[in-house]
Amino acid sequence: MPQSSLPSPRTWSAGDLVTTPRLRADVEDAIAFLSNRPMFIGQNTSGRSWASGSDLGLGLDTEVTDNWNGHVTTTSGSPNSAQYWCQVPGWYLCRSAPAFSYTSSTQAMFAGGLEGLSSGVSFGAWRGPLVLDGSTHPPVPQCIDLVALFNTGPPGGSGDYVQFDAFQNTGSSVNLVSAATQLPTASARWVCALSGTSPLPVPPLAAVPSPITSAWLNANVRDTIKYLIYPPVLRAVYAPNATTLASTAFPGSSSAPLNSLNIDNYGGFNTSTNTYTAPIAGRYLIAGQVNFASNTGAGSYRCGINYNTGNPTQWGDVTTKLSDTTGGGAGVVKRLRLNAGDTIRLAAGQDTGAAVTYNSSSVAQTRLVMVWEGI
Repeated sequence: MPQSSLPSPRTWSAGDLVTTPRLRADVEDAIAFLSNRPMFIGQNTSGRSWASGSDLGLGLDTEVTDNWNGHVTTTSGSPNSAQYWCQVPGWYLCRSAPAFSYTSSTQAMFAGGLEGLSSGVSFGAWRGPLVLDGSTHPPVPQCIDLVALFNTGPPGGSGDYVQFDAFQNTGSSVNLVSAATQLPTASARWVCALSGTSPLPVPPLAAVPSPITSAWLNANVRDTIKYLIYPPVLRAVYAPNATTLASTAFPGSSSAPLNSLNIDNYGGFNTSTNTYTAPIAGRYLIAGQVNFASNTGAGSYRCGINYNTGNPTQWGDVTTKLSDTTGGGAGVVKRLRLNAGDTIRLAAGQDTGAAVTYNSSSVAQTRLVMVWEGI
């Protein structure tokens, strides 16, 4: 259940009395919120038939966790069980990972996706990497993205929400996987306030002076709370401008073009060099994807992370493909401990024998997401 609202710590002045109620209003409320921030994980256990050709809401009939009651498992009427409704304004790290029971050798395209309502305005569908699959292994595409939710409200009400989608284009219906170890899964986690103070240093954890001063309280109480509810986050995307990627043998790569920023609250990204410079040391979640337009060439697509200049690429997906008319892509998810000043670039590669064009559709963006998660 909810434990607190979004913290709003006071600024201390010389002569202020450091009373228990004042500290409780700051520290206890912040601990209560940050240790129990909104989080949801849901699964689809039905193995239902999935139609071809549309981004459809992934009904989630089972909840693993939903600590702020932003979701209901109702499968008909309103609200749709594919949706998670905003309980606290902020940026949410969202993931949709549908698993399909498709084992044909005929190549088809699969994707996880997100859509919803942000500040009362519809967005999406936004897909993850466009997975081209034709094998004996069920495909499990995923979409990981940052979504800004502003307006709070109960499920089915007038507030903002994110909907978890799934897509396939085999030309006929395909069942979702119902095996307990491969269930389609979706999640949402509050990671950052919509606005805040930046830049701030990582909380210094300085020794408590005697007597306690207002300067110490502001640096170690107020600013610590402000930092933890507004840490570094990034969402950088490719705004289409007919960019192509040359064909190179593995492990060759180029920096993916990311020329538009939705949030970069600590000013770490350079759109000229496609480089994120870590403004603060810590553990970062890094989720990136590259998507390409349709391509008659056969070969492979790959996506990875370049960590500092001169280091080998840390690869995520390296996927094989045949000729396609749908577009295809690849993704990468890493957690890395970075020092302030370390650099990250989203790496892309392909070896189809000719240059390929980055996908120009808003539904299939090339993008990079980064979230500071701790010291």
